[in-house]
Amino acid sequence: MNNTTDGGLNTSATPGPPPEYKNALQAVYISHSVFIALGTSLNLWLFFSIVTSKDLRERFRNQLICNMAVLHLTESLIKSPVIIALILKTLSGETIKQPCHFIATITNTERIQSFIVDWLLVFLVVLFLAQVLDFNLANKLTPLGLRIGKVVLHVLPWLAALVVTPSLVYFYQGGSSCLSAPYLSHYVFTAINTVTPIILSILLLILATTISCLRRQAWASTMSAHLIIAPHNVDNCFAYIIAVVTSATCEVCNIAFYMYLKINMTFLGVGFEAAGIILSDSRVIFMVLPWLLLSDVRDRLKTWRPWYHPTSGIDLTVAYGKEV
Repeated sequence: MNNTTDGGLNTSATPGPPPEYKNALQAVYISHSVFIALGTSLNLWLFFSIVTSKDLRERFRNQLICNMAVLHLTESLIKSPVIIALILKTLSGETIKQPCHFIATITNTERIQSFIVDWLLVFLVVLFLAQVLDFNLANKLTPLGLRIGKVVLHVLPWLAALVVTPSLVYFYQGGSSCLSAPYLSHYVFTAINTVTPIILSILLLILATTISCLRRQAWASTMSAHLIIAPHNVDNCFAYIIAVVTSATCEVCNIAFYMYLKINMTFLGVGFEAAGIILSDSRVIFMVLPWLLLSDVRDRLKTWRPWYHPTSGIDLTVAYGKEV
């Protein structure tokens, strides 16, 4: 929730925040707690199941998925102590004199997380398009150039988010200064970190899916029905479709909230804003699910257990020595 001077509720100007604001804030904090608990478990399971497999962790697609999982875990690590502190203060009946500091920490962390996730998803869709086009960048670059390119794609969204986010926030509320952003900055940030990458992902995914379907039809028409085999080395397109739809759905309320406020200069209400925050936070759970449609990741998750280490097989190699 945002305490801003150009919209929203200022909790420091009155003896206490309105009941609507308190109820919305409580719902947000409860959802934060649930999403952090479930999201941390799911993302840890996904991350370690991939990095403990040599075959899986060598694929750049899986490396980007791990990057996304690390992002969700980092967000939970930052937000957890803040939410725990707020819950403890609330349960003890203590009045939070400067709630904006807690709120700013959570909202600024969410902005960074949203920025990185949406752009990592763009990179994943681009990789899928490259698969469909049978384009292998490893054949175009040297091993060093390919390694540098991968590092850049991993790090670039993080660096961009850490640069863009501070540029849109500032201190406000006079004597009780708090580092956060007004709703106008939210509008700019939403356009940069949400609308643009989601539109790019949708357009690239439509292109990749269309080309994939056309190629399958053209390939199938040249073969006998009993010889038709699905093309190999191409991921299940439904994994990326569900990932893009999930990302767009989780952000739709936030987009509607800030765009409506910018266009009509009308505040949709604290309840709608809280719904947008909760829906956006749910991505930490739901963005894990699309990758289960990828066959290699799904098979690994079915069999991998952190406490199970398969025994090495019996070495049946026979050595022949030359008799003297």
